[in-house]
Order: sequence, then structure tokens, then C-alpha cells
Amino acid sequence: MLKYQFSSNAGLDMIQTERLWHTLSIDEAGRNLGSSPNGLSRDEVQRRFNEYGPNAIEEEPPPPVWQLLLHQFRNPLIYILLVAAVVTLAVGEYIDTGVILAVLILNAIIGFIQEHQAELSIRSLMRMVSPRARVVRNGQTIEIESRDLVPGDFVQLESGSRVPADMRLVQVTALMVDESLLTGESVPVVKSSASMPEDAVLADRLNMTYAGTTVTSGRAGGYVVATGEATELGRIAEEVRHDQSPETPLQRQMGRFTRVIVLATVVAASLAFSIGVARGESVTEMFKTVVAMAVAAVPEGLPIVMTVTLAVSVRRMASRNAIIRRLPAAETLGSTTVIGSDKTGTLTENRMTVQALWCGGHHLMLDSHADTPHPRPSTLRDVFRNKTPAPPEMALVTGVLANEAAYQSSGGSISTTGDPTEVALLHAAARWGIDPELARSECEFEAVLPFEPERRFSAAICRIEGAPVLFVKGAPEVLVGMCETLLTEDGAVPVDPAVVYEAASDLAGQGLRVLAMAYRPLTQAPEQALDLEDPVSLTLAGLQGMMDPPREGVREAITGCQRAGMRVAMITGDHLDTARAIARDLRIGTDDSPALTGAELATMDDDELLDVVQSVSIYARMAPEHKLRVVRALQQHGGCGRYRRWRQRCTGAAIS
Repeated sequence: MLKYQFSSNAGLDMIQTERLWHTLSIDEAGRNLGSSPNGLSRDEVQRRFNEYGPNAIEEEPPPPVWQLLLHQFRNPLIYILLVAAVVTLAVGEYIDTGVILAVLILNAIIGFIQEHQAELSIRSLMRMVSPRARVVRNGQTIEIESRDLVPGDFVQLESGSRVPADMRLVQVTALMVDESLLTGESVPVVKSSASMPEDAVLADRLNMTYAGTTVTSGRAGGYVVATGEATELGRIAEEVRHDQSPETPLQRQMGRFTRVIVLATVVAASLAFSIGVARGESVTEMFKTVVAMAVAAVPEGLPIVMTVTLAVSVRRMASRNAIIRRLPAAETLGSTTVIGSDKTGTLTENRMTVQALWCGGHHLMLDSHADTPHPRPSTLRDVFRNKTPAPPEMALVTGVLANEAAYQSSGGSISTTGDPTEVALLHAAARWGIDPELARSECEFEAVLPFEPERRFSAAICRIEGAPVLFVKGAPEVLVGMCETLLTEDGAVPVDPAVVYEAASDLAGQGLRVLAMAYRPLTQAPEQALDLEDPVSLTLAGLQGMMDPPREGVREAITGCQRAGMRVAMITGDHLDTARAIARDLRIGTDDSPALTGAELATMDDDELLDVVQSVSIYARMAPEHKLRVVRALQQHGGCGRYRRWRQRCTGAAIS
């Protein structure tokens, strides 16, 4: 990455070094950038903007219409037809010329219309509203367009903000950032301002935030260390822009076929011409004969048949919401041996969902795709009607009340905002039949303690029918030490920490993120009952385990690919345990399947990686550049040797 270093004489110079911003202390980062929490002066901002340009990733301009039209003629077989058209025109065979030109024009029109429509669709998807940023300049906080940021600016982030540039964090308050766009990690990352080790991978640099990611909760301030194409997102765009797509198997086969036709035609025409002249035929007549032979040998209908076939395939893909930019890419799907897929948002829903409960010593599963709520009580009065509330309902109610996410239902539609983990708890209660919006309206909030990464729990005191109740949710290893009893169907019993930890471990082993739910009825006013910062004598209601679940139909699609001889590899930035759990669920691999992490890949040279990709289908903690290396290694290897050999045995044919 580019490291900015400040010099009073030369101003801000860019020098090529390693990406070490995460290793620097706050003071060192400020000195290197020539900045402070009071921000830059107006003159310095202008100078840096003139030097480094806007904070924007240069968008590749759309190809002009003439270029897109000319692209339709970039085919070896088309070249032969063009030569044939010129020759037939020269010798006066106007009917042949007309037929050939009609084929060429029709082929170009079909291909142009299809690719032009795809280009328009992609451009419409790329249009985004210009984001804004809160920045400190001359000691004053102002709001500007993010494209006007410069290295050294001090930017303030808050819940819901989109990070406008790569930043070294300086001031952090309970900051959690959704980095799934960049790293593939489905759970928001808890950030800090402490220096990180030099070998920390991108996803583990907790004192950095990167352009394009989103703040889910908390607030922070930090220095801009990279803008525009110098950001991590900009580097990815640059690599993709200059990455040349290889020829498809059909294009390679057509190239070979064209060379065979040309060679055979030249040999046959030369032989026929020589024999005819040797037998006394006139040179002019033999030339016309040879031209007729050459034109007859060229399959004029083949290009139009190929184009129409590919256009039909593209149309079918478009009906399934898959936009294909170039027609030959549709054919590649039929020659695929390995599919390398991201996890978050592709194999999974990119939406945290409670999958399982552990309450009263029993495991319960929740249907993550349930369309109707479970027939259970829908009000707090129903939950607290009995002297001993049911453990599952108490665990779910705790997840609703000790929760800062917003939940609104209107006209059958539900809208939520907030941390994905807390939103998942609200949806879990709704699926059970407890309306979060109704439950909150039935109680009066006396006090709320937001979640803090250092504390690792949140709490709320609510008055339910006049009686105050403390609700706490947090990490099991923290909450269990605060609990004296465990809620069961028969009432509260002394809690056994070992049993709870074992249950939490079982859930975590399934790739679930586990949260504990606890409560305590209060007899005194909240301010006199206990300190929210250190709750004690709680009753454990249960555990909730959540994950980003697989999309519907993905499991069946993967099975279909495997039956067809295609290997599916998952290449994600998420943690290895989570990747293994999803891979196991989708039958991409098992607990014993080999896996590769980004840290391990970074130590390999290209030859070592080429050997590894033959057998590994689970790639975890991968940075974007790691994913690109894996894909290139797979392309270089031609897929997976084992699957290639398997398909060859089954089909008796070579696989491209």
C-alpha cells in the first residue's frame, strides 16, 4: 500500500512501502500524515487535493457503440467470411457476396443488441448516490462529499455511516463495522485504536476501517490514510480492470477449426488450380473455379448458429437474474470444472439468523425460513402470566428487550435497522410468535446499558405491569459468572457452569455465534437495586446460537454441480470455523477436509499454491488479493486434476 510521510519541506510525499498503517501508534500515524484530531487547514487540503486528486475510483468508461459493434467481427471464422466476401465481389459473384454479407450483418446485429443491453444493465447497477463524510478541518466539524477527502483528513464515523476512505482509527467508542463487502466476514467486527502486529491480515486489522464498509454501531474518529485508487477497494478495482479474461474453450476450438479450414482450403485450391492449369485450362477460369471452391468450403451459417444459440442461453440466464456481459461467457458454463464462490451473500443470505436455542438443559432448533410464526404467546403478559416463565420464551424476550435494534411492522412488511446480531434476535422472537414491537410497547424502559466491546454485554431495566425486571445479554463466558440459577420448566435451579459451557461449545462447533440471555426480577427502584455495570445474582434463561444461513436452493445447486463433475470451492474472508461449518452444511467439505487460510497462502509461492488448489475446497480468512491468486492458480491448472480425470473416465473425452 501507499504510505504517506510528512515532511515540512516537501509537504506530503508518497513512498512505496509495505501496508504498515495498522502497526503505527496513534501519534506516529498523526506525525506521518502531518495531521491531528483538529484536522487540516484549508490551504493544506487544497494542496493535497491538487496533488492526489478526488477520493474516487476511476470508472472505466462504457465502450462506444462503434467499438461494441466492431467487437462482433472479432472472430477468426468471421475474418474468413470477410475475405470470401471481398473475393466473390472481385470476381463478380454478387449473389454469393450478398449471402455472406447478410450472414455477417445479421450475426453482428444479434450479438450487438445482446451485449449492448447487458452493458446498459451493468451500468445501471453501478450508479450509486454520492456518499458524504463528516470531517474536522481547522478544528471545526463539517460535512462534505466523500470525493473531496484527502490523506490526513480527520473523519468522524457514526452508526449507519459508510466509511468513505481507508482510515487509521484514533478515537473509538463501541465501534462495530460490517466488512462483508471487503472480507466476506458476516459478523460485524469490533474495532479498537490499539496498534496491531505487522503480520495481521486485512480482516484482523482492528484499528483500520476501509472504504466501502459500513458502521453498524458506535462511533469513531480517524485519519484518512488512503483515498481513491490507493484504497483497498481501489486496488481491487485496478487489478480487476487490468486482468485479462482468458479465451473460452469454444473460442479456442473455433480458432483451431478456422486454422484447419484455411489450411485445407489453401491446399485443395492450390492443388486444383495447379492440376487445371497443367491440363490446359485457362488461368482465369481456374481462378474462378478455385474461388468458388473456397467459398463453398466456408460454413457461412456456422457463425449465425453459434450467435443465436449463445443469445438464447444469455436470455435464459437473464430470466434468472444473471447478467452476462459477453456472449461467449455463456458457453464457458458448459466447460466449467471448478466453481470458486464467495460465502457471504452468495452461498449464504448475508443476514444473521438465530438457528438454535439451548434452554433449560435442552436444545431447540428454529426454522430460519419459516413463513409463519410459531404458535406461542405474543405478549409479555402471556410470558409472565405463570410464576415460572417458559425458558425459551424468556430467552427470546430477553433478546428483544436488551436490544438497541429498531423493529417496525406495517401492512405485513417488516423493517429493521441496527446491528445484524441484534436484528437476528428480534426476528427469532417474531418467528416464535413474540411480536418485538408489541412487547416493547407493553413495558416501560427505566435504564439501558448499551453493548461495549470491553464489557461484552448489554442490559436494560424494564417495568412490566409495574414490576422492574433486569434483562442482560452477552458472551456466555461473561454472563455465566453473573448467574446463580438456571431457568427450567420446573423453576430456577442452581446453575452448573460446566454444563452451560459445554452447551455453548456444542453450538459454537456448529459454526454458530452464541449469546447468553439472563434476567432478574427487582424489588427496589432500579437506581437502588444494583449497578448495571456489574449485575449479579442473575437467572440464566438460555443461549441463542446464530449464523449467516445458506441460501435456499444453494445446497441442491451444489449437489447438482458435483454430480455433473464440477467441484465447488468456497473462498471467503470469514473465520475458518465458520467456513468449515457452512462447507459441511452445503456438502462442500467435511470436518476432515483440507483447508487453507490467507496467512498460510501468503507464505506460499505460485508453484506451491498450484499443487494445493488441486485438493483444497475450503479457503478461509482470504484477503481480496488472496482470492485472485487462488482463481489464477485454478485457471492455470485447468481446474482440479482429480475431477478432470473423473470426468474423462465418465465421458471418455478430454476436458478443456
